Amino acid sequence: MRTISKNTNFMYMANTQVVYHCHHFNLFLDQTIDDALGPSDATILKVKVARSTAYQFISNLIQASQVETSMEKLQLAIEYFGAMGHGKLSITGNKDGGEAEGNFLHYSYTWLKKYGGRINRLNSVDAFAAGYSAAALEVAYDLPPGSLFAEETNCKVLKHDNCKIFIKKDAPNTSDYKFVTREQSEESAVTPCVSMFEESIAEIVHGLTEFTADVVGDKERGLVETFGVFVTMQMPSYYNGISYETLRVCKDNQAILEALGELFKESGHVCVFYTLGGVLLSPEWEAMVGKPTGNSRELLISLTAICRAFGFGKWSIKEFVENERFVLESSSTYENCYYSKYCKDFNIASDYLVQGAALAFMVLIHKLDWDEPIDLTPELYDSLFKGDGLGWKVKQTKSLGLGDGITQVVATRIKQVN
Repeated sequence: MRTISKNTNFMYMANTQVVYHCHHFNLFLDQTIDDALGPSDATILKVKVARSTAYQFISNLIQASQVETSMEKLQLAIEYFGAMGHGKLSITGNKDGGEAEGNFLHYSYTWLKKYGGRINRLNSVDAFAAGYSAAALEVAYDLPPGSLFAEETNCKVLKHDNCKIFIKKDAPNTSDYKFVTREQSEESAVTPCVSMFEESIAEIVHGLTEFTADVVGDKERGLVETFGVFVTMQMPSYYNGISYETLRVCKDNQAILEALGELFKESGHVCVFYTLGGVLLSPEWEAMVGKPTGNSRELLISLTAICRAFGFGKWSIKEFVENERFVLESSSTYENCYYSKYCKDFNIASDYLVQGAALAFMVLIHKLDWDEPIDLTPELYDSLFKGDGLGWKVKQTKSLGLGDGITQVVATRIKQVN
């Protein structure tokens, strides 16, 4: 049921746009929203956005599968939750609400893997699973969007035995429902991009797309563990919804807006370092493409191709001068699709993931010795991306969302002053 658009390089599951991201990116973005809004308000927002995007996805899924009974619809939603790498979820209830129980839920399971034993968390972390559970019951029982709300009452990160979600009636509010249709996503690509090294990029995209076609959550846990990370197939409207709506809440505080922008860019650093770096260093990549070397052109081609294959959009190499300058262009970015529909009042160039990723491309290419063993540890990440050692700066110079017809991001080496 997964399809790939040749025009945009967007990926769709049952006509709903989806992307691949790993647990490091998911947890970083999740924590950024918590820090900006506070855990309570952040959780409410994340549940609402999850409910909105999941309602669209499950509705499309049921339409494509042509199941009829409420139990069949509910079971289908549960099945795809695990297949997309979000964990094991059971949901019971009816039009008045119900409950859900989760095991190996992506956020709590990977949070414990990454931080357990080092950090004591005070709030639950499975807001996406909660919103998804509410939407599943809404769709299964033909309820209007927003009829049910969910709250995670037990969470493994809080040392509970399992994760439990309580689902109750809510006052329907269709204004909470913000998602982008496939037609709107495809319409966002208005100016074709011609990339340097296009043939090489396209060849890798084809191979990686074929490989990921068979990647689904394992039967025991409903998790996708590959390339050295835990991967989810997620609706980008979820990422965009929690990010841009947080910006909207904080719009009157310039200092917070600027800090959020930098953190959203850093999510691109996290994505490139852990996810793309993990792909390049994986045995799967070595078997498919070959072991990466220190050749900067080959590394840039590979990084660009992975982003396309993971559904980020038609990213292209416009210009590359080794150790000096990189220009990334795209006729389609998954951030712009949501921004263009709901956020034009912001009037800012805000493809944050693209900005952060372009800079991170240069850091990985120029600051790592690819001829030596590389271990993608938090310590290595900090040494590359924290403090004054970064060595690169990035600026978005064109924006699809601002009517430029294309998104363009420029990463340049910071000149040392003697």
